[in-house]
Amino acid sequence: MGFDKLSAMKKLLVLLICCCCFYHLFAQPARDDSLQAIFRLTNKTLRRKILVLYIRNYFADVPRTQLETARQKLMAFLRAHNARDLEATGYFTEMLCRMKEGQYAAAEKALVPAIRVAARNNDPWLLYACYIHLGFLQGHNGNLPEAVESFRLAKLQADQLADADLQTIISVDISDIYYRNGLYQQALVYLEQAQQLATGNKQLLAHTGPVIYGNKTDIYFHFGRIDSLEKYRRLLNTFSDSDPRLYTIRKRCEYYMAMLRKDYTGAVAELGKLQGDPRFEFVVSDRQNLATALYEAGQLDSARQVALQLLADPDQLNHPEIKLMVYDLLGRIDREGAQYQQATTHFEQSLEQALQQINRLTQVDTIAARIRLDEQNNAYTRKVAGYRREQVWMALVIGSFLLSTVIAVLLYRQTRQKRRYEQLLYARQKEELSFIHSHEVRRHLSNILGIIRMIGHADDRHAEYIEAEEHLLHAAEDLDLAIRNVSDKLDR
Repeated sequence: MGFDKLSAMKKLLVLLICCCCFYHLFAQPARDDSLQAIFRLTNKTLRRKILVLYIRNYFADVPRTQLETARQKLMAFLRAHNARDLEATGYFTEMLCRMKEGQYAAAEKALVPAIRVAARNNDPWLLYACYIHLGFLQGHNGNLPEAVESFRLAKLQADQLADADLQTIISVDISDIYYRNGLYQQALVYLEQAQQLATGNKQLLAHTGPVIYGNKTDIYFHFGRIDSLEKYRRLLNTFSDSDPRLYTIRKRCEYYMAMLRKDYTGAVAELGKLQGDPRFEFVVSDRQNLATALYEAGQLDSARQVALQLLADPDQLNHPEIKLMVYDLLGRIDREGAQYQQATTHFEQSLEQALQQINRLTQVDTIAARIRLDEQNNAYTRKVAGYRREQVWMALVIGSFLLSTVIAVLLYRQTRQKRRYEQLLYARQKEELSFIHSHEVRRHLSNILGIIRMIGHADDRHAEYIEAEEHLLHAAEDLDLAIRNVSDKLDR
């Protein structure tokens, strides 16, 4: 974090590189440096996201002398595979090459048509990348209101895509803008947002956690809250030492602690060591803290020398937030040296820078209000979408209930009708059986009984039986047939 633009650029690039490693699905293509693997993905949205992230890191290890050759090779590959939005991608890759060469004005110029074409082609992933880089370039040039506006537009794309990775990065970037303007509380709010987004994803937290926690230590240092600084210093120790960013962040925390304990002599000694440490990224904020520590330690000449070096830095010409502090420090040094006229001049210069800074903060606050309005609109849109989903589910539930009720009623009616039909059928069969029993079975049985009685009253029973035998047999067969008919009807 801090006030140094080069430091901000390096941290941003680290975040962008980390983006390429968030998920296993697209971490492997990035590690293998394989565009072929990206274009084998069938999900077009995922493929576009990974491709944009890949392109942003494509020139990281390319020597400056080979940038144009690498760019032409990349564009030829994209054309051969019919990649979407080639015109905007061409402008974007040109911007990346110009940034690699340190030609920031040319890089910003290339971004203008890239954004216009990407917006026309509805390419949110590329638009997000363009706005992020545009915000960085504008911040590098000291155009903080424009930088905040660019980050705001990037945040809109990230929120619309509902991508936690992109939302985390842009929250850190917006926090950094607030921090550089001395708006520490607002900076902390966006770091909290970034931390909440990253906490639910262990892989995301592993990549962004050191930056988030390190930036929080910067803020708590300015708040003078040594307890909170110590808390996040301990949290930073939970991350792997293989992350090269951690060495600088941890060492910075050590001299922060010394300064908050008012051990300015120890802080000066520590900063002196770090200034010559190749592993430590010594940035403008460290030089500012060195000047402050030297002043508090009573080493006024050394403090003046560091302050004048800051003023002589051409990168700080359009950064009143830095010059404000430097002129104020020089005024205090002059006042303690009884150089009152020079002290007055420096305090007046500090006041002039303060007025410039107030004007910028007013513009930044206006854009910040728009960011908050965007967040409210997005929250409202999400709620409306949630309500609509709930309405759909409610409609489905009600529809299912009504359908179930209709089906239940139909089944009930069908069951009742079936029972009614069974009862009618049973009654009909009962009547039919009663008819058969009354007219068929009893008739044949009566015939048999009549024949038997006739034989019983005959004088010659044997002769009568012989004569009636055939009739008796026919009557028995008819009775048997009638009984079978009853049995068949009972079996149905």
